[in-house]
Amino acid sequence: MGKLSSPLRPRTSLLRHGLVAAEAGAIFLTALLPAPSFAEFQLQEWKLHRAEKGEKNLIGGLSVFQTDSNRDGSGNVVGIQNLSHYRRTAANLALEWGAHSRMTFYGRATWLWNDIEGAGLSANRFGFSDQTIGMAFRLIDRSIAVDFQAQADLAAYSNVQDAGAGRPFLGDSSNDFTVGGFATLPLSANGDRSWQLRGGAGYTFRSGQFSTAVPWSMELLSRPAFRGFTFTAGASGMQSLRNDPRGSEAISASNPSEQARLQSGGSFLVNAVNPSLATVSASLGYQTDEATGFHA
Repeated sequence: MGKLSSPLRPRTSLLRHGLVAAEAGAIFLTALLPAPSFAEFQLQEWKLHRAEKGEKNLIGGLSVFQTDSNRDGSGNVVGIQNLSHYRRTAANLALEWGAHSRMTFYGRATWLWNDIEGAGLSANRFGFSDQTIGMAFRLIDRSIAVDFQAQADLAAYSNVQDAGAGRPFLGDSSNDFTVGGFATLPLSANGDRSWQLRGGAGYTFRSGQFSTAVPWSMELLSRPAFRGFTFTAGASGMQSLRNDPRGSEAISASNPSEQARLQSGGSFLVNAVNPSLATVSASLGYQTDEATGFHA
């Protein structure tokens, strides 16, 4: 990722500036929360978007999710009949703009490639998935920073049209609206490196009668002031409030019909009922200069 020319020149020092990175991948360890999950699927993590006044931060990312199994109503892993794999490749591009010293506007475009392979079945679908717009407002900027954040994740596709054409779904076609906050505690800072602890939680309303949920995240961050290695470790997830009117029955099945296999691979990746999940992640990267960084 090359250095951007002014005025689009981003900053990456987390003590004073928003994060700018080109992500080359991610390794996720996924575990169930105590409530049973009917889903194995990808969600955008609930993370703070922050840019200083006048800054424009560009963040790119690439991730791959693949499965040939599912979880039943008790949370046990089960195979999906006749399915060799369900693979989702996602490319993200986000832009953060510091409109004011306290106000940041942001948007994120997500492009997906879905590929299903199995016995007598081969289907793929690519296009824009759920797109994000949002804003963050810094309420407190002292020894502990407190931010309010609101965002909307809007479906840029039609499952009705895809079902009619027999194509895999790019998502559950719901529109999600989330409000919440973050608290950032500086652990140490000197002229060369800063360490921070950040936690956040929110409330998500989902259309289509899907259960409302509480997204959350907690992470430890270390960044150099100008050049050097970066490190992030933490956890994030979504806790369902389990108020989906359809109860606890999964819409898909481990032995899906031909139509269900074609549209979701039987992986519950779409139309999950009352899903809860947690993701543990760690990343290591390198900040090449004040304007550009990479991590994986």
